[in-house]
Amino acid sequence: MASQLVLLLNEGPGKTRDPAVRGGKGASLVELVELGLAVPAAFTISTSVARAFAQEGKLPKRLTWQLDRAIKAIEAESEKSLGAIKNPLLVSIRSGAAVSMPGMMDTILNVGLNDLTVESVAEQFGERFAFDSYRRLLSMFGQTVLGLEKQSFAEALTVTKSLENVEEDRQLSTIALRALCEVYKEIIAAAGKVFPQDVFEQLTLSIFAVLQSWNSPRAVVYRESQNIPHWWGTAVTVQCMVFGNRSEDSGTGVVFSRNPVTGEPGMYGEFLPNAQGEDVVAGIRTPINIDALRVWNNRVYVELEAAVQALEAHFNDIVDVEYTVEQGKLFILQCRSAKRTAQAAATFAVHSAWQGRWNRREAIERVTAEQVSQLTRRGFKADCAETAPLFTAGLPASPGAAVGKAVFTSEKAVALANAGENVILIRPDTSPDDLPGMLVSRALVTHDGGTTSHAAVVARGLGIPAVVGCLSLRAERHAAQSDAGIIKEGDIVAVDGTTGKVFLGEIPYTEAILTNEVKTFLTWLKRFGAGKMPQAKIDFAAFSKELDPNTALNDFYIIDAMAQAATGNLSAEIVKLRSTMHSKMAEVFACYLMVAVISELGFTESETRHSKLSTAQQEAWTNLKGWLKISAYSYQDSMTIMATTSLSEQIEFFRQAECVFSANWGVGYGGPKWAAIARAPLEFLSGRLNHTAFVDHVFDLKHNGGPVFGKHEMISGDMHTLHAQLNIKKSTTSVNDLHTKLLKMHSAISTEVSSLYERGRQQGLW
Repeated sequence: MASQLVLLLNEGPGKTRDPAVRGGKGASLVELVELGLAVPAAFTISTSVARAFAQEGKLPKRLTWQLDRAIKAIEAESEKSLGAIKNPLLVSIRSGAAVSMPGMMDTILNVGLNDLTVESVAEQFGERFAFDSYRRLLSMFGQTVLGLEKQSFAEALTVTKSLENVEEDRQLSTIALRALCEVYKEIIAAAGKVFPQDVFEQLTLSIFAVLQSWNSPRAVVYRESQNIPHWWGTAVTVQCMVFGNRSEDSGTGVVFSRNPVTGEPGMYGEFLPNAQGEDVVAGIRTPINIDALRVWNNRVYVELEAAVQALEAHFNDIVDVEYTVEQGKLFILQCRSAKRTAQAAATFAVHSAWQGRWNRREAIERVTAEQVSQLTRRGFKADCAETAPLFTAGLPASPGAAVGKAVFTSEKAVALANAGENVILIRPDTSPDDLPGMLVSRALVTHDGGTTSHAAVVARGLGIPAVVGCLSLRAERHAAQSDAGIIKEGDIVAVDGTTGKVFLGEIPYTEAILTNEVKTFLTWLKRFGAGKMPQAKIDFAAFSKELDPNTALNDFYIIDAMAQAATGNLSAEIVKLRSTMHSKMAEVFACYLMVAVISELGFTESETRHSKLSTAQQEAWTNLKGWLKISAYSYQDSMTIMATTSLSEQIEFFRQAECVFSANWGVGYGGPKWAAIARAPLEFLSGRLNHTAFVDHVFDLKHNGGPVFGKHEMISGDMHTLHAQLNIKKSTTSVNDLHTKLLKMHSAISTEVSSLYERGRQQGLW
């Protein structure tokens, strides 16, 4: 099977069911078929093709005949033919990473339609359906494959709806959809592009586009935020289309086997009648609650519920299921492990132990250290929230509470966050391009979308509060408006992701209210979870004597660039060293920032008598003094503290320090810059900044008197060189160029990194 690049769902034992080969989507489809569920015919192009494509820039020659064989197989199963004038086959082309990367890569639906086949589909199934599907293909293909701006197609759709005086796509007439297809073709032609009428060319170009989307900026940012190796590559799944937009007895949706916010049992999800799946996932339409499906078609609801329960039992996990109903028939399109909140993870673990599926130790292992640290996350004080002015309300998509400055673009969120501000990202909806802003935001608010939209799923994965589907909200580039008034960029808002409410102004925090299941889990953790939370046991003395920051930074940047460029056996070796090096550097810098923060807290202690602290800041200061027992402010004391506290305690230390530093301390101490210094390791330890981004960020941090480096003897280096190295890394993409420029700036490089670089150069990798 090593030479087989294209796998049908019923082919291949053993490793060919491995997500590392088929991707998560393809692997799940194999499981669905084995369980006897209705799954449209499909095949998967393995991840090895993506790796070869990344290295050579073209598809392997033997892929052509393997694709032809697979297409003939799904044609026979579906009794349709790709490109046929009569009864044409339409397919979707979807990405499939080994682990879930929701919305980060590209999908193209309805491939196989052209000016001839659309008329055949219209004759067979109705004009409105045919041209609704065709305009979707033209728009998706234009954006994803031909690289045109989304805005051009969106504006044309908005104009068409306005002319017809309708609010939703599904209300457009057949005449309007025909006209819209012509407008889309004109947009493509005006850009000097060509929409191919050859359906096999559509298929090949779509596969190319999906493979290329693995290295799109948003996908790279997401992988780095989740520590997913760049060299893995994506599989590509080609699947026969089933149509939720066929008619009013058709629809599509996403459902979870239990509530991914609370962990409570029972189907949780949404449904959109007369729609295709992208309408739900992208959040461009706000769907209806899954309970409405029971009213719409009770037989389908019962069938879906049975399938979801069977899938949870089979995978022994909370599952996220995509489904489509075509003229009353249910199809399951995908099943994956559900992104969930910390509360949901703990609740599901406890319920599974109570039901005998896991023992208590296994239950603890199913909850990550990052989720454990989020279980005691603060909320808003109830009496204050009740009297605060409500700005808007929507669906509670991810719990928690956050206060910050309102921003309306991802770019502005990144800029303000880098300046040390707490930001709340407010958007009409979110796309994968908004990920950089989501990563630095304290909370997320959207007008469109439901609890299974891109915004909701990513927010739960990142552990930030989110409120979606705020239908009273209108967000422009520099302002947002609701029935309660207008807010401008920079205004303070408070987001309660647990209740789905967004308030004007600041609201004080209170300690988390723990459910019985979470209390039970924390009790088990104390008893059985020794070692669950990783300890940062670091030899500060050794680092202070032996670490040369400039040499370490050369290694750090060069190994990172090589890991992204390397292939084959050398790639695995580089990735292993990169992981070790990044972890070591990031832990060193987290400890260094603890030293700096403790030292600054010591200086600010005398200032508390002269500063006006809020209630929350007074509480934070009391807590810091209580458990830190600051006395000598030396890095030896800090070493002891860092090495003997749990991850959750370290996170809480930096959270409290950030709160204290945000006070108005007067001259010389604390302030926004120190709040930003405390926030950096907080983001890293909480899993919201990966190792590379964290170290880059640390070198940019400044305290009230200059760069944070050089403040303490623990790490000393040539600051001019450190910043020059960082600027080289940010502006250089070629491995050779980076290597040359960094060594010119600072000549030292470790033996391990130098050896790997030379071996890669000899192999022609850079």
